[in-house]
Amino acid sequence: MPKFRPFASLRSSVGRLTSSPGWNNACLLSTSIAPISSGSVRNSTRPEPFVGSGSVPSYGLTMHVLRTPDEAFSSIRDYPFSPHYLDVGSDGNDALRIHYVDEGSGPVVILMHGEPSWSYLYRNVIPILVEAGFRVIAPDLIGFGKSDKPSETADYTYARHVSWMQEWLDAVDVSDITLFVQDWGGLIGLRLVAADPDRFVAVVTANTGLPTCDQQMSEAFLQWRDFSLKSPTFDVGRVIDGGTASELSRETVAGYDAPFPDETFKAGARIFPALVPATPDDP
Repeated sequence: MPKFRPFASLRSSVGRLTSSPGWNNACLLSTSIAPISSGSVRNSTRPEPFVGSGSVPSYGLTMHVLRTPDEAFSSIRDYPFSPHYLDVGSDGNDALRIHYVDEGSGPVVILMHGEPSWSYLYRNVIPILVEAGFRVIAPDLIGFGKSDKPSETADYTYARHVSWMQEWLDAVDVSDITLFVQDWGGLIGLRLVAADPDRFVAVVTANTGLPTCDQQMSEAFLQWRDFSLKSPTFDVGRVIDGGTASELSRETVAGYDAPFPDETFKAGARIFPALVPATPDDP
């Protein structure tokens, strides 16, 4: 008897999304996007911040930020990489912490993940590239993986994600980059290329692009956006399993779940689909 797969409909939606003309036409690659100033991330105001167990203040005053405990990752057996961290957002004062993998030496390859995964996505690719003579860098976007996670969906904007990663890239200070981007890694990473194309020697894209919004988004994408915002629970590992060509093992699903001990850690993952520009006047 076939195994019951509660996310089979989501798998189908993902397949329709990536193959539909509406998605392809709505997300044409454009290199004419202007770079975003890093100062744009400091203008958010929120109520009095809560700073307690498992949270850290950010931008001095306004964000509630969660940091997944290290022990949440201790049972992952196929992710042996040493952690590296950089602060972004406020010149080192109450900044957001970005985690990244940095392995090997040689020409630089940067791998940027999408929604709702993290650098664990590239756990099998990194050793192959290192053995081939590359330095491989794989960051976790803010809200994902071992990076800090603002707790409110309103804390996340497309502009902030671009700004955070631009600041991270400037701090890592690498050049002659081959950039591989997947899903939301492309919506952010391609903006970095547009801002400073001379820093990159090659770009590889996978299921991604920059939205121009010339065509209406597909029904499959709209369903996915509604699901991410309205579902009572957002089981990250099962969502990823539902979008893969083969069924993931229980251990692999747990690896994708590891950054999110409970629903409070998932604001960034839930809001990402809603941040995709869907109309020409979308901010």
